[in-house]
Amino acid sequence: MGLENAPSVDQAIEVQRDGVGAIHRITNRFVDSDWDKPTPCDAWNATDLAGHVLTVIDTWHVLLDDAEAGRPAPRFGWNEMDAHFEAALATLPPGSGTDRIHAFVQRAEDYLGRLTNLDSELPLVSALSDIATVPLTVGLFAWVGGNEWHIHAWDFAQVTGEDYRTEHAALINEGSLAIRGRTPADGDPWQAILSRWRP
Repeated sequence: MGLENAPSVDQAIEVQRDGVGAIHRITNRFVDSDWDKPTPCDAWNATDLAGHVLTVIDTWHVLLDDAEAGRPAPRFGWNEMDAHFEAALATLPPGSGTDRIHAFVQRAEDYLGRLTNLDSELPLVSALSDIATVPLTVGLFAWVGGNEWHIHAWDFAQVTGEDYRTEHAALINEGSLAIRGRTPADGDPWQAILSRWRP
């Protein structure tokens, strides 16, 4: 899939909405003790991961603010991204995992609504700009962004020993690699995504 054939923003929004819904459904089955269990994300437990997805969506709102304002450079680079999200997580007020997920779902719906109303060709700068081989736009970031929610849906499923797989794996895999000027290798696209992000 070349960038000229990239999915529409409407398709990207559906990919993201499915990922948000998956996170909500999986965590809605948690019992209280599940929120203290470890996740595949370094030293984070499930409550921490709920805080992380909330800080990610808040950061993405800021990216849209910056795109609308014409900000010329990202607020932090690719190699600073982990530190940014660690700091953002540390500044969250105490809260339950359930509360954080509910806030995340609402903020995600607000974000997807904003995407619907923005010009998909509007330039957008982010940490991803450091490794992208094409100029990022709101539309390109939208369809690549679905990767985040589906990967974390898998992380949450792992907390209770479940598995998760998205039907959008091929689209997410191709889109993520196209931004970097690469094409997918043969094989299972979902396993390719997991191997990149959860080696």
